Amino acid sequence: MLTTPPLGGAHPPRFETAARGGKVAQGGTLGRMTPHPSSGTTGTLRPSPSPALAPVTAVMAGLAAVGTAVYQVATPGPPQASFETLADWLRELLFATYLAASVGAVVLARRHRLAPTPTAWLVGLGYGAILGGVLYAAVTRDDPDWFFLLAGPGNLAAIVGFVLWALRGRRERVLPLWAALLCGVGGTVAVLLAELGTPVLVGSFFLYLATRLHAVGSPTLDRLG
Repeated sequence: MLTTPPLGGAHPPRFETAARGGKVAQGGTLGRMTPHPSSGTTGTLRPSPSPALAPVTAVMAGLAAVGTAVYQVATPGPPQASFETLADWLRELLFATYLAASVGAVVLARRHRLAPTPTAWLVGLGYGAILGGVLYAAVTRDDPDWFFLLAGPGNLAAIVGFVLWALRGRRERVLPLWAALLCGVGGTVAVLLAELGTPVLVGSFFLYLATRLHAVGSPTLDRLG
């Protein structure tokens, strides 16, 4: 059995995954096999396409969320899709970057067993739907009447995904309590109450997630829990 000694102590906790008979994944290089710290099971690891991609994506999501919060606090009131000034375009760019980078960060966190599979689907589909509406509005320079048909269900799906992530993260001891609160509460109010500067909460969570993704490194398990 191939094992990789942990750096500086035990491996950071991640979501459970089923072992596949101890077989090493087929590919050009041999992936490392690392036991889960609590279950003792061994999973098959394979190199990530780009080790730096996951933490960079999470940092982008975090900074875009914090930037959105700062903009909203500096310009009180609900945002208007006017696209008349540079500030309007900056707001839309920050929001679109947050949505897109969040989807990427959650999907990559799932790949590294730091997020459950349902969360990746819910946030990916939810924020993806909202992003589609945002990009359409930017191209046409108009806020479409049907945008709420995407924003409402999309935001609800993302909220459920973040809350599920927080609950499972605490139950399986993948997330510390403060990070789980930032994830659950921040993900709930990130879009819903954005004009109050609430995106800073989920932005802080994504910046924390970036440190976890950086610590995990390139190897990942074939399947997540």
